Amino acid sequence: MALAKAETDASKNEVEKECKIFYSIIGENDSSCCSDKSEVITGAKCDNGHITSITIEGSNTKSPLKDFPSDLTKLKNLKEIFIHDSEISSIPSSIKELSELENILLFNSKLSEFPTELFNLKNLKILEISESKIKEIPSDIKQLKSLKELYLIGNYIKTIPATLAELPELETINMKSNNFTEIPNEMFSLNKLKNLNLSNNKIEVIPPIIANLTNLEQLILEDNEIIQLPDELFKLEKLKLLDLSNNKIEKIPDSIGKLNNLEYLDVSGNNITVMPQSLNNLSKLKTSGSDSLRYHNILVIVGLILISLLIQF
Repeated sequence: MALAKAETDASKNEVEKECKIFYSIIGENDSSCCSDKSEVITGAKCDNGHITSITIEGSNTKSPLKDFPSDLTKLKNLKEIFIHDSEISSIPSSIKELSELENILLFNSKLSEFPTELFNLKNLKILEISESKIKEIPSDIKQLKSLKELYLIGNYIKTIPATLAELPELETINMKSNNFTEIPNEMFSLNKLKNLNLSNNKIEVIPPIIANLTNLEQLILEDNEIIQLPDELFKLEKLKLLDLSNNKIEKIPDSIGKLNNLEYLDVSGNNITVMPQSLNNLSKLKTSGSDSLRYHNILVIVGLILISLLIQF
């Protein structure tokens, strides 16, 4: 009993010590550290007597977050960092001390270069740097061998390094709203890729090599400049969601009927006037409000796009 109480007290003291670090970062003690209140936006979550997750919403802190909080490196059990709406322009080299870190999400920052300091985080599984000013991805990204999800939304990226193909665990790539004019060939070597979002770019062609992505389940290419669809696209047998809306597509090939697992399809906002009969073969396809396909003039809407599936992806 005495031993258990001593361990509990020690754990409580450790949490209090770590919470002081958190409050020093946000500039006030607002009782959000290790709170279980669902409405808390800025806060810290704890597990086994240590802070394991930090969320900092810039608009909810006492003063704007101008630099990456170096004191975070004192939280050795930290697994997740979420920082939204900050003026952060660089990442300190000391971040390598967070050896347990698995997820880091930096949204709407002042980062203009990809922070290479992150490549020291060998356990990183989810990386997001969105709504920033990133133009290039360094080739050393290959060091993140555990990376499963990569989100670089709303930047200025035109190309990706060949070394991206050396990330064996990568399952999700979201690089919507960048400056791509083509789908980078390097992506077609990612055997585990399940989710690919390159919407709102300037892509004109889907190359036949897309057939290499045999595990792809979601492909989102809305708001591009695509005119034709290769038959190879319809060899992706595991595809469940296909969004090709707001392009310049004039025809959907009959081979779309081979996508037996397709559940959601959006080809609205194109130049399509006739849909192939082979769509009737897709038994899992969920139509919008009707069991029949509907089209009116150049607008064709097939299937139902679930907004919840597109959040973050």
